Amino acid sequence: MSAFCFTYTFSEGTGNDDQFYVKLFNGATGAILREYSVDRTSAGIICWSLLGMSPSVSLLGLEFQLRSWDLATDSSVKISNVKQEVNAPPVLLSCAQSQVPYNSLGQAYTDAVDGCAIKVRAEYLTETVELNKATVLTITGGYDAAFGTIIGMTTLKGMTVVKGRSIVSGIAIQ
Repeated sequence: MSAFCFTYTFSEGTGNDDQFYVKLFNGATGAILREYSVDRTSAGIICWSLLGMSPSVSLLGLEFQLRSWDLATDSSVKISNVKQEVNAPPVLLSCAQSQVPYNSLGQAYTDAVDGCAIKVRAEYLTETVELNKATVLTITGGYDAAFGTIIGMTTLKGMTVVKGRSIVSGIAIQ
């Protein structure tokens, strides 16, 4: 999997009605591929999956805009850590104080203990997973590359439920 990521901080002055926009576009044609907007003070990491993008897109462009709708001038945007991540693991196991990335949902499930959460990126996984543990687990699919925002669905080749009390959401079975 490949993703395009960056960190942002948007600071809007008191009483301002400004917006921060970012667009990822095809550098050859100018066509917008992804876009995101923020209309209040916030900070975070944005990661856009490049999975399924046409192989004809060989050049990416990134456009940042700060739009001011009033006369106040104290709004600002800071962008950092702009990068493309290649082959990042699609699964994150979160248990108590640790977060461990996995290349396989099945392996993350095997290693999970009672109370853990498993996050899966919004992509297609070719594995069939068997849920067979008598533990309480949450498995949520559809995450962006940074596992911070749900942006869609995870598609899984198959899933068999044998026993347990797992809560599964955001996953489509093909």
